[in-house]
Amino acid sequence: YRWEELSEEQLLAVMQINVKQQRPWVVGFPRWLGNIYGNCPEVEIRRMLLEDMDDEDFKDKLFGDGHVWLQRRLALALGLSEADLDEGPFVPEVMAVYHSMDNISRTRPWLEAIACVMGTETLTIGRIPKLYPDMEEYDSQKGGVTGPALKIFKKLGLKTEDLAFFWAHDLTR
Repeated sequence: YRWEELSEEQLLAVMQINVKQQRPWVVGFPRWLGNIYGNCPEVEIRRMLLEDMDDEDFKDKLFGDGHVWLQRRLALALGLSEADLDEGPFVPEVMAVYHSMDNISRTRPWLEAIACVMGTETLTIGRIPKLYPDMEEYDSQKGGVTGPALKIFKKLGLKTEDLAFFWAHDLTR
């Protein structure tokens, strides 16, 4: 978290690595939701999954493109290539999560699968809202582009439209 000590070139390289390593998750997420959808007998839950898959793959209500394409836009703005995003290489830890979520979403009962996939998504955003009266909210800087991330992206000269992927996940907007 001492990013201010990095040169702009070093900071750009760190952010490129970060965004590139998100790619398998971003591309896989709507597919995992689709796997769960196929195993879910609950109509209301299936509707929620379809709405989320629509945001992910087709069109976010606020930002136009789906999250998969918004993340690609961010990566390209950071100077990554299409090949970087499609071919990797991706670190083993990223691929382990990717393959685990794919397997869990296809083979586990729908409720276990959705708890796993959505729980992990919630933690990567950094917030678990207070859903029940006896529950405490978990909030690590409200997710999205709050905290140091916005300052880093500004220092790198990214435009608002380049950051739409993060704004789409920012729970403070």
